[in-house]
Amino acid sequence: QAMSAFPEARRPPDPGPVTHIPPDAPVDFVRIIDHWTARDGQASYTVYQLLVRGEGAQPGEWSVYRRYQAFRRLSDDLRQCGCRVPVLPPKRPFGYMEESFIHNRKRELEAWLHKLKDYFHQFSGATDPLSTPEFRAHRSG
Repeated sequence: QAMSAFPEARRPPDPGPVTHIPPDAPVDFVRIIDHWTARDGQASYTVYQLLVRGEGAQPGEWSVYRRYQAFRRLSDDLRQCGCRVPVLPPKRPFGYMEESFIHNRKRELEAWLHKLKDYFHQFSGATDPLSTPEFRAHRSG
């Protein structure tokens, strides 16, 4: 889901046309390409822009915008459906808006998404998390 409360100085790029993804087509995370701080009333949070690719999708690559809580929800959903899931970087109660923390969190979340893909290949009999309805529900715009 796209974030709606972006600061005046920084808005996400125009999402472009709607992405059409065949129902059983593989969807893959590529990388986190950007991040910024957004505000919702008095609360501030970081939004991450993820580049996603889908086989047979039109267009073939697109961006989705997520905050940390969406990664937490995805991790929980995948665990509930029986997927092996790496440990998500922990939530930090203080200092979470410092640029150094945000930059490190971006790297950690990107590494987490790549590990999530790798776990399927490392563990015999593991469920492919990228093929589950839980992941596919989190995949798009």
